[in-house]
Amino acid sequence: MSLFSLFSQSLAREKFVFFDVETTGLFPLCNGKILEIAMLKVENGEITDKLELMFNPGYAIPEEITNINGITDEMVAQSPLFSNELGNEIVKFIDDTILVAHNAAFDLGFLSTELARKGITFEGWSAIDTLKIATSVFPGQKNKLESLMKRYNIEQVGDLHRAL
Repeated sequence: MSLFSLFSQSLAREKFVFFDVETTGLFPLCNGKILEIAMLKVENGEITDKLELMFNPGYAIPEEITNINGITDEMVAQSPLFSNELGNEIVKFIDDTILVAHNAAFDLGFLSTELARKGITFEGWSAIDTLKIATSVFPGQKNKLESLMKRYNIEQVGDLHRAL
């Protein structure tokens, strides 16, 4: 058995939360806000739970952001602001799992900033960044999700610029 298969079998026994966020911009500390978060909990290789939330940022979504992710002011008009209650719901959903995201530093930066704004602290989260893995395995190549899907012949389901 190869080292890779031993490693992957070991990971298959872990609990993960695969997640993504859509945001109003690139910088959470410059008034950037989460518009949408989606999380899939995976245990023993099976999806066991899902959390999907949209948030009203409290200001108009920049047009260039709507052009990327398709999220409009109208879509979030009736959505809640990021609140203490919803932040705690997210933390509870994550629990003791390993977080997995493509460009995890970006997503975790936004999530931790939104939580901190509400006074919510967290400790001990572990994360796997699939972009870092792809970049180390395929140096010098395009490693966006679209590129990886094409490379591995994975059929696109849904909109790649939405959180779920």
